[in-house]
Amino acid sequence: MGARLTRRTSSHLYVVVLLAIAASIGSTGVAEAFSPAVQFVETVSAYNSVSPKMAIAMCPFGKAVLGGTAVITGQEGQVAIQSAFPKFDIGLARYVFVVKATEDVSGTAGSWSVTAGAYCTNSVVPAYYTQPSGFDSVPIKSVEVTCPEDMRVVGMGAELTTVPGEPATLVGTTPPLSVVLKGFSVDPDLTTVTAEATEVGAAIADGWGGNWQVIAVAACAYPVYFDGLELMSAKEGGGGLTKAEIESRVDIGCPAGKKVIAAGSKNEEHDMGQWYLDRLSRYNAVTNRIVGEAFRNAELGTVLMTQYLYAICTDN
Repeated sequence: MGARLTRRTSSHLYVVVLLAIAASIGSTGVAEAFSPAVQFVETVSAYNSVSPKMAIAMCPFGKAVLGGTAVITGQEGQVAIQSAFPKFDIGLARYVFVVKATEDVSGTAGSWSVTAGAYCTNSVVPAYYTQPSGFDSVPIKSVEVTCPEDMRVVGMGAELTTVPGEPATLVGTTPPLSVVLKGFSVDPDLTTVTAEATEVGAAIADGWGGNWQVIAVAACAYPVYFDGLELMSAKEGGGGLTKAEIESRVDIGCPAGKKVIAAGSKNEEHDMGQWYLDRLSRYNAVTNRIVGEAFRNAELGTVLMTQYLYAICTDN
């Protein structure tokens, strides 16, 4: 059976190939559910004081990207993840997971790095859909992208950018930390990805004023290719964090016999932009557990925050 082409939609589809796996097709033409083989790859940027930075985790040739991870090492509370998303990069001719990060507006002389990780598979090629917010100076933005009917989210991400268009492997599109990526999440039905961002001080009308947009990214596939597809979620805070705390950490694991193929995280802190996404990664290199971490910029204030963490799991 050949490749199945998915038509472009208003949600800005930028990769339009979904492979049917011939070996899993019976005489009735119905695919039997199976668990895809998944390989995890990582790439680390230089460790120095240059800002902004970008890391691109490239899947091996012949493998497509599902979800991914993002980690900042060093200068916690002064550096934030501003973009993390899967895509097919035409120039590289590879499926990649891209992570971008930048220092806060006061900068830091200290060294830091950013790490991108990608969950790669040759079992299925998702279709990647994006949806941008308005490109303007509105200080608080939220945008959703929904998979086509009968498809489910198997990877997710968001791009925060000062250049309108599709998510790009360009570090120069990263906005200053006058705008903060709050993160990205997925609904319980695994159909819709939401990306959110805010200018610092937006809730009290003390925003940046420049033009920017946030883009939601969803990797969508038919669930028949993912036996036991399931969403796990957890949160930290919700009034439990005191005003003196500057770090939030939450971790979550897949049920026994399942592995992670994608992850997401977001901060809810009253649109003040004081908490920065710092880590969305595997827990000690274990394949079935994810950890999320955020740090508050102590120079900005003491707003409370709730951190949410999401893991998409499938059978081993």
